[in-house]
Amino acid sequence: MTFSPSLLLQPLPLGIFLALCLLVFSAFSIAFIYHWREYGMDAKFIRVAPSVYLIMSGLFCGLAIIFYLSLL
Repeated sequence: MTFSPSLLLQPLPLGIFLALCLLVFSAFSIAFIYHWREYGMDAKFIRVAPSVYLIMSGLFCGLAIIFYLSLL
């Protein structure tokens, strides 16, 4: 199987790609929350990191869905 950019525009690969990106962003958010609560890192960037990751993942998924719907 060869990779081509148009492969990502098909529904199944696009869905898998979005799910993987959301999984990575969620894992980073959970790791930051765990370390912040467990080790008491009271730095400002640790407190805002989970919300930044969740906002960025939401924006990414929203833009990908809008882009995909515009292709239909």
